[in-house]
Amino acid sequence: MVVSGALPYKTAMAHPCRLVFARNVRKEREKQGLTQEALAERSDTHVTYISDVERGVVNPSADSMGQIADGLGCRLSKLVP
Repeated sequence: MVVSGALPYKTAMAHPCRLVFARNVRKEREKQGLTQEALAERSDTHVTYISDVERGVVNPSADSMGQIADGLGCRLSKLVP
């Protein structure tokens, strides 16, 4: 049931922090010349998960963000300033 004036769950806007993380992951991955497939392998995740993270459609856990940062060889604080 949707409360009047509320957005349904799937269309709710992503939190700005998630979008900053998404943008910075893509920026760093491209800077390093990595494909999404290569980053997925390096961070022990699936390529579709990396794609979803970069588009801001999933809410990654702190552990997942750490894995991605490790896969990029950088500190998490660089991706979430």
